[in-house]
Amino acid sequence: MIRHIFTAFERSFRFIALIWWIYIIDFLICAVFGVQYSLNYFGLAPRTAQGLFGIVTMPFLHGNFLHIIENSMSLFVVLVPLYLELSDRFRMPEVIIKITVVSGSLLWFMGRGDSIHIGASALVYGLIVYACIAGFKYKRLSLLAFGAAAIFFSGGGLLMGIIPSDPQVSWDGHLMGAIAGAIVIFSERNLNDDRCSTRYPEPN
Repeated sequence: MIRHIFTAFERSFRFIALIWWIYIIDFLICAVFGVQYSLNYFGLAPRTAQGLFGIVTMPFLHGNFLHIIENSMSLFVVLVPLYLELSDRFRMPEVIIKITVVSGSLLWFMGRGDSIHIGASALVYGLIVYACIAGFKYKRLSLLAFGAAAIFFSGGGLLMGIIPSDPQVSWDGHLMGAIAGAIVIFSERNLNDDRCSTRYPEPN
């Protein structure tokens, strides 16, 4: 069990570390060449050719230190329970990729056209919805408890995040992320084999 917890922490940190490396590289580029060369220009701009890159790059780009701190904490909180319950046999990396691509594609088609969307919050929303529905679908009480706790401790903030309010907040990205999480979990076959019931395989 301790080994499983350690592995969940390690894999969550590894993904978040990748986001931080990209943020540091972008910070150095801006410091040397100016903000006009920021990687954030490769964010998701709906219905534009350049914005197509943003479908996969959006979760890895952040506007400032506070932005990446908030998203890093949110990602850690949602990734750890998912990695604990759904081992690599459940293809967690595949789940992350699917939510990223589906949410990005939906946002590219239906997002606000006057904005460049960056940040991992759409992925966070997608993973939270995925975890909640997976809890029901695969009868995982821990995931159900996580979903309830996330909604309770956010004080309704999760729901407010998908309502148009602050133009600086990508509420449409949050909404598309939540929809993507539901699409991904409902598209999975409801298996009763060892892929659903087995936690981590023994580390190599």
